[in-house]
Amino acid sequence: MDPLSISASLIAVIQIAGSLISFCYDYRQGAKHASKEIVQISDELGSLRDILDSLLRLAEKSEANGVSQLATFALLLKDDGPLWVCGRELEGLKGKLEIREGDGHGGWRSRGLERARRTLVWPLKEGEVRKTLEMLERLKSTLQLGLSADQTNLALDLSNRIENRFADQKRQDIYQWLAAPDPFLTHAATLKKHQPKTGAWFLTSKQYEDWKIGNGSFLWLYGIPGSGKTVLCSKVIENLMTQARQQPKIALAYFYFDFNGDLTGALKSLIAQLSAQSNDIPRLLMDLYEKLHLKTSTSPTDEALVECFHSILLSFHHVYIVFDALDEAARNEEVLSFVSTMKAWGYQRLRLLVTSRQLAGIEDVLSPLVSGRICLQDSISARNDIRYFVSEKIEHDKIMSKWPRDIRTQIELKLTREGDGMFRWVVCQLDMFRKCTSVSAIRKAMKTLPRSLDETYERILQQIDVEHQLEVSKILQALTVAAKPLNIEELVEILAINFDRDLPCFDEDSRLLDPEIVLSICSSLITKIEPRSRQDEGDKARWERDLLQQKFGYVSPPVKLAHASVADYLTLSKSSPFHFTQHAARQFMAQACLAYLLNPEFSQGHDRKLLRSRHQDYPLLRHLTVNWPRYVNKEAGDPDDYLLPRTRQLLHAFFETHTLPNGGNFAFWLGMMMPSAPAKDSYLSETHPLYYAASFGLADIVRIILDTQTDVDIDERGGRAHATALHVACYRDHLEVARTLLERGADPDTPNDMGESPMYWATFNDPDGAMVELLLNYGAGGRRDPCCLGRCAQ
Repeated sequence: MDPLSISASLIAVIQIAGSLISFCYDYRQGAKHASKEIVQISDELGSLRDILDSLLRLAEKSEANGVSQLATFALLLKDDGPLWVCGRELEGLKGKLEIREGDGHGGWRSRGLERARRTLVWPLKEGEVRKTLEMLERLKSTLQLGLSADQTNLALDLSNRIENRFADQKRQDIYQWLAAPDPFLTHAATLKKHQPKTGAWFLTSKQYEDWKIGNGSFLWLYGIPGSGKTVLCSKVIENLMTQARQQPKIALAYFYFDFNGDLTGALKSLIAQLSAQSNDIPRLLMDLYEKLHLKTSTSPTDEALVECFHSILLSFHHVYIVFDALDEAARNEEVLSFVSTMKAWGYQRLRLLVTSRQLAGIEDVLSPLVSGRICLQDSISARNDIRYFVSEKIEHDKIMSKWPRDIRTQIELKLTREGDGMFRWVVCQLDMFRKCTSVSAIRKAMKTLPRSLDETYERILQQIDVEHQLEVSKILQALTVAAKPLNIEELVEILAINFDRDLPCFDEDSRLLDPEIVLSICSSLITKIEPRSRQDEGDKARWERDLLQQKFGYVSPPVKLAHASVADYLTLSKSSPFHFTQHAARQFMAQACLAYLLNPEFSQGHDRKLLRSRHQDYPLLRHLTVNWPRYVNKEAGDPDDYLLPRTRQLLHAFFETHTLPNGGNFAFWLGMMMPSAPAKDSYLSETHPLYYAASFGLADIVRIILDTQTDVDIDERGGRAHATALHVACYRDHLEVARTLLERGADPDTPNDMGESPMYWATFNDPDGAMVELLLNYGAGGRRDPCCLGRCAQ
């Protein structure tokens, strides 16, 4: 449809709505009765006009950009479509409210305006008022769905623009190297939870409007777990996306934190998003790529990422940064420090909005920085959102919508009153009500509602069949600490690991026959993130998905905990039989990964011909290849003897396989890490695990090998360059690994086969001189490498 006809149709309906609001104002001034009804109808008309205005802005933007793919407009404007119905209904209401003074033309005579106002009688009876309000609410809901659908298209468009910016080879290479987390899947999944009317109070509030235009403004939304912070944050992001589309000089970047999201991932994501909104590849990002990836194959430090982000930030006229769930970030003190750093830059064109719980550590940092704060559970409007949410969920649920109206009304009132601002609590109760099979069961459930989220989760877990409790416990542990999102097939593989053996092992016969059982046995504690449709994908997304399918076959959508409060309950409620600590869950995942890698099928070492079939036949390989060391590494808060005996046993068995022909299971894993390595290659099969642990920067693994492998020659040469573990640690700038090796007796002057010392390798990638200083402190003299002294002097 022609965008001009879209705009014209919308303007016509907006004008009718404006006339009706004007009539209501006049009635409110002159009518002696029904003032409450007038205000209600006037407010509903105002909300309807706001939605129409938003649709008009989208249509005008579509016209300006020559874009005609906003499909919802075609549905809205078809014959007998929602906009036509809206115009007809408003015209009918106008006929009832329009005031004529006998001049035959309608409208007001200015001479008699005040006199007429004083003698007005409100024309709508009580039943007509109710029908009018229902009609306006129906129109708003229909049009809001259209607006939400097209705003989701805008979100997809922004995500696709990010992907398309990296379509050329250089951008694609940089994007691959950066490996930035994509927040769009989380954003799209969160947006689906939103009901049309909820959150509008915030987007039209003075605090939000002031934040959007304020110089250097910083708004903090906080609330208890389950109070709707993340869903409201998704609406903020949608609103800002619309503004960013209309004003190209405005940039937006956002990130949803969870227990596995950290500062590094957030920085990479912000850089990727802002770079995609820039016409050129940012110079500092290009420099980082050329220096770290092309020369040393290393990843950037957080300090380098912050510097890169800062330089990109300054290239935009205005930038909005939105962070959700600061309290859930891994090592959130680092994220809070970064937020403080951003404010310290004093960049007046940067506007920050963050959400979190009101925790003491967060409040101490944010209080001096924020220009505004809003507590969601104290907001009357936020509580009204609960009522709208419950009403919409019941009305559109295929089971509950068939129940008697009085029962639905009772549920709505009960949950609204006892929800105490907790959307998550309400969602869980609705899930529970859906399982009721009779009116008496519903009434009984209403009398015994759990009082809190913790009590809700306790009840859900108590209702899990005994035969599935161990499986559910494993799934919840895996999802709580997963380094990267896990899908159903990967969870099925974890459940197929036999932990009853002295040495845990993978048992193919223990795989679930129906993988979807994973979702059903965990009830409402976990959820599946649906992927975007193929037509919504950009070039980068299609390329990435096709590559995954080529390498691994079908890759299903990821699964995650339904809410952050689930992890809180599981890790903090010590009285629950399902309780576990973060440390215990990471040890469980470490053991699962190592047991999987010890599969006898992998004992033949690296074979490039089998890579594709291995990934297809053993889905967990995609996850554990890169991530298993993260589960083994020590985290803050872990006990000194953090490695459980069984984990040590599995590690020892895994490292010992390098003595098998062709390097055994250890060489198989290296082949997964380096798939381009030649099959039957000697440097993979003959190099000691210590070398590759040092190369990958696995400091804890280096210590474990040195502690458990009594026959290790710490200066043994290996790898493609026939160098020592210290050489490669210096080259990759892994300072902690190098320090560990030197403390354990590594020779700082041992040359490789080319006569090059670790000092020589260190000078390739030592931005602050720390590695050279460390080597000098341990007596390195560069005596076998004269040219190294020149490099050090420089």
